[in-house]
Amino acid sequence: MSPGELLMLNRVKSLFSLLLSFVFIMTSQAWSEEMCSSYTSDFAILKTNLYPINLEDPIGDLQIRVIHGDYRFLSLNEFGVIYPGLNFPDDKTLLCLAGERNIEGTSDALDGDEHADLVIEFGTYVTKYNTLMKKHLEKVKVKKEGGGHP
Repeated sequence: MSPGELLMLNRVKSLFSLLLSFVFIMTSQAWSEEMCSSYTSDFAILKTNLYPINLEDPIGDLQIRVIHGDYRFLSLNEFGVIYPGLNFPDDKTLLCLAGERNIEGTSDALDGDEHADLVIEFGTYVTKYNTLMKKHLEKVKVKKEGGGHP
């Protein structure tokens, strides 16, 4: 695919994500931060924010963050915030409990072909990372109702 075709594909995916986000918002019960109890402490957030992301090793990145107590899912910005690798509304409670780490610069406003390519590559990474985090949290039998850490 040419860079122009990839850019168009990314925009179509963004529009689809926006539509799904709208449907999710319209059909789900809204929740507030007060309704969620986070598995991840502020100290763990600070520590793991200092670690870089290795696009070639989402497994290693996940292991580093879990070791330090950071169970947050990654989110991207398109027309709205999206969570690749999670399914809504099924994973809403798990996302609420684990929290999110939003990655800036992943918006639909792209600076060119190189930016588009990096956003696409990072989207693949985020999907794998979030899928692995979800499996990890389910494996350690996290109570989706809250209370306790994985």
